[in-house]
Amino acid sequence: MSFALSVSKRDAAWPAAALAAFVFCPAGLPKFFFLGVGIWLASRACGAAARAFGAAALAAALFASAFLLTPVCASQALRPVGLAGSASWFVQLALLGFGCAWLRCALAPPPPLLRHIGALRWRFALLWPLLLVGVYFMPWTADIAYGGDEHYHLKALVVNRLLGLELLRHAGFTLAGLVWFGAGIWLAKRRAGEPASSFRKNFPLILWAMVGLTIAALAPWLYPAGTLAEEFNQNRMLRYPASQPWLGAWLWELTRGDWGTGVLFGYETLRFMPVLAVLLLGVVLAQEPRWRKAPPALPLLGVLVVATVPTLLYHGTLLYLELALLPPLVLLLRNGRRWLLAEPATIAGGDAWWAALTLGFLKDTGIVAAGILWIARGATRGLFLWRRGELNWTVVRAEARVAFVVLGPGLLYLALRALHGSRPYQPHFGNLLDTGLWLQAGSSVGEQFGLLWLPAAAGAVLLAKRGGGARLLAAAVLFGGMWLFHLVEEARWVGLARFNLLLLPAVLTLAWTGLGALLHRRTLILAGLLGLLVGNALLSPVDATGQRAVWGGSGERWYGFTDCLIEMRKLRPGARFALANTPYPYGIGMTQQRIDWWADAANLPVLDPANALVTLRASLEQAGRGNFDFVIFRWDAAPEIEPGHRHAGFTRAFDIPARGGTLTVFKREERGAAVVNP
Repeated sequence: MSFALSVSKRDAAWPAAALAAFVFCPAGLPKFFFLGVGIWLASRACGAAARAFGAAALAAALFASAFLLTPVCASQALRPVGLAGSASWFVQLALLGFGCAWLRCALAPPPPLLRHIGALRWRFALLWPLLLVGVYFMPWTADIAYGGDEHYHLKALVVNRLLGLELLRHAGFTLAGLVWFGAGIWLAKRRAGEPASSFRKNFPLILWAMVGLTIAALAPWLYPAGTLAEEFNQNRMLRYPASQPWLGAWLWELTRGDWGTGVLFGYETLRFMPVLAVLLLGVVLAQEPRWRKAPPALPLLGVLVVATVPTLLYHGTLLYLELALLPPLVLLLRNGRRWLLAEPATIAGGDAWWAALTLGFLKDTGIVAAGILWIARGATRGLFLWRRGELNWTVVRAEARVAFVVLGPGLLYLALRALHGSRPYQPHFGNLLDTGLWLQAGSSVGEQFGLLWLPAAAGAVLLAKRGGGARLLAAAVLFGGMWLFHLVEEARWVGLARFNLLLLPAVLTLAWTGLGALLHRRTLILAGLLGLLVGNALLSPVDATGQRAVWGGSGERWYGFTDCLIEMRKLRPGARFALANTPYPYGIGMTQQRIDWWADAANLPVLDPANALVTLRASLEQAGRGNFDFVIFRWDAAPEIEPGHRHAGFTRAFDIPARGGTLTVFKREERGAAVVNP
C-alpha cells in the first residue's frame, strides 16, 4: 500500500480550520486542544512529498533558530579570539556554511512516525488533548516558582518573541520568508504522488532548505544594536540551545497572546512547550501498531498513566527544556535495534535518525544523551562488523556521516558555549565512592517514577527472553550513562528530579513494553492501568488544587503571588510595594504583566537569611523609609508572628498560604497611628 497521497482540498481544509481555531480562540487553554488536533489532522492529510518538505523545514528551523536567528555572531564572548565585534559576517558565514553542510548530510526521507500519527483513531486524537488539559489544568496556571529557573526560561521566550517581532517589522525579510515557504508548498505539490524513498538525496529539497538558512542568516543585522548589546541577550545566546525558546515564541505569537482579554499574556500560553512535549510523548507511544490497533480506551489510559507519573505531573507544566527531550529519546529507544545495528543507509530517514538529530538542538544534556547513544552504536556495530570481517574504510566513512549529523551541531554549540563561559560541567569523580550519594540517587528515582518501575521490570524480562536485547541494551546504556553523568556533578544536584527526567525515557520504554504484552488480555491490562493511575495519584507531589509540594530535591517553592497582587490592587490600585525575604531573585514583574497591574515594585535586601524575624524587622523599617504602601514577606512555613503584628508603621493585613510556605502582606498604617514594636 502506498502512502504517497496528494493533499486534497478537503483534507487540507481540516488542518487549516484547526490552525484558525488555534489563532482566534479567545481563551488560552482551549487553544492547546486545537494545537493537538491540528498535528493529527496535518499528519493525516499530508502525503509523502508534504511530509518530506515538512521534515526538511524542521531541520532547517532547528539549525537556523539555534545559530542564525539567535545572534550568536554578535556574542561578546567571541571578541577575545578576534572573531566578532557587534555582528560578524565572518562568523555568520562560517555558521551558514556549517549549517548547509549539515543539511546536506542530514536530509533524508520523512520519518514513518508522521504517517503513523495520521493513522491514529479519531477518538484518541480528540480525547488525548482534552484529557491532558483536564489533568494538567490546575498546575498549568500556577504562579512561577520561587527559587527555580522557570522565570529565566520564560524571560528568554519573551525576548525571542521580541526578536521575532523585530524581524516581522522588516517587510523585505518577511516577504522573503513567505516566498520561501510558498516555494516549499509549490515544490511539494509538484512532487505529490512520489514515494517517500524518492526524497533521499533530493537536490531541490536540499537547495530549498539551504535557501531558508541563508534568509535566516540575515537576521542579526535587522535587530537594533541596543538589543544585541543588552546584557540578558548576551548572557543567554549560548547558555542553552535556543531552538525551544524560538518555537515557543512562534506558538505564542500565533495565539495572539490572550487575545481580547486585556491581559498581555497568560502563563498557560507561555507553558505550551512542556505540555506539548507530554502530548507528543503520548502520541509517540500510542502510534505503535500494537497500541494503535487496540480499543481507544486502552491507549488513552496508557498515556494518561504516563502523564501522571509523579515527575511528569510535577514538571509537565513548567517551562524547563528537559521535557522536549523525552519524545525523541523514547522514539529512539523504541527503535533501539535499528539504531544500534542498522547500516547508515538504512537508518537514514527512519524514526531513530530524525529523533537523534533533534536532540542536540533542544538542551545541552540532549547532546550528552546523543553522544552516549552514538558511542553505544559505534561500539555495538563496530564489534559486530569486526567479528564478521566487514569493518573497512567505506563503513567508517558512512558512520562518520551519522556522527556528523547527530553530534556535529551539538559539538559546535559546546565549543561556542566554552568560549561564552557559561556554567561548565565540572565532574567530581570522588562522588563515585560516596555510598550516601548512590543511595540518594537511587531513592530519588524510586520516588520520582513511582509505580512505573513495576511494568518496567516486566518489560526488561520480556525483552531479555524474546530477543529484544538490542532495545534493552540501548535503554540500559542511556540510563546508566545519564545516571553517571549526573552522579559526578556537584553533590547538591544528585537526585534532582529535573535532571532525572533524562532517565525516564529508558524506564518508560521498558514499561510500555511490559504493558503492551498484556493488551490481548483486556481485563488484566485495564485493571493494571487503573491500578497505576491510583498509585500515581497517591504518590503525586501535586494536590487537587494544583499546588506543588517541596519535592524532588529542588528548592523551588510555589506561592500565590497572583492572588496576592490582586488583593493588594483592590485595597490600593496606585500602591508601591516591596518583596522581602527573597534572597533568590523573583521575577514579580511577570506576575504584574499577567494581571496588567503596573505598580512600582522593589526587592528589599535580606539582612539575615537564617533568621526570618530579624529580616522582617529590618525589611519593614527599610520599607517605611522608602515610602512603600505594602510589603510582601515570604515565609518558608507558617508565619512566626501574631495575627495583629505591627512594626515601623506597617500592620499585618492578610496571608496567602500555600504548600511551600506563606506570603504575609503588611500594609502601611494611616499617618498618626501608633506604632508598636513587639
